[in-house]
Amino acid sequence: MSVKPPRPLGVTILAILSGISGIFSILAAIGFGALMGLGMMAMLREAIREYGRVLPIAIPIGTIVLIIAAILFIMGLIDLAIAWGLWTGKGWAWWLVIIFTGLGILMQLGNLGLTLLGTVALLSYPRALPGTIFSIVIILVGLGINVLIIWYFFRPHVKAYFGMGPAVAQPPPPPPPPV
Repeated sequence: MSVKPPRPLGVTILAILSGISGIFSILAAIGFGALMGLGMMAMLREAIREYGRVLPIAIPIGTIVLIIAAILFIMGLIDLAIAWGLWTGKGWAWWLVIIFTGLGILMQLGNLGLTLLGTVALLSYPRALPGTIFSIVIILVGLGINVLIIWYFFRPHVKAYFGMGPAVAQPPPPPPPPV
């Protein structure tokens, strides 16, 4: 019978950050939905008062607001589930982190390519260059963090914690002190 290894510090940090992200995403969904709902109600009331009817654009705008709030809420629930899975060492959480981090790397590479392409177009407008360089630095930092997360999750002791690899050999306990 194998003993589950202790939770690595990096996994603990990522679980806490994922939990915080999930809570903020859910709160953002609720706040966004509530504020936009109040704004939509005010807009509809004003449209009815001024035009005597609801404008045709109101329904698509309301639908878009609802979809955005729902996506934020679902992302928050996924973040909370990942946080719990990381905290408890579930194998599916390891896979989700690898998949989402890999997708993040792909998106950052695409973002970097588009930003570099835009930089070429902005060479004739030098005042925009500092902001573009700052964007490139931020993208590279995010890319580096995601690459480090992938590297970390493939470390033997992390994979062992999630049951994804052989258990890392624990050193034998120290001998009892002489009497």
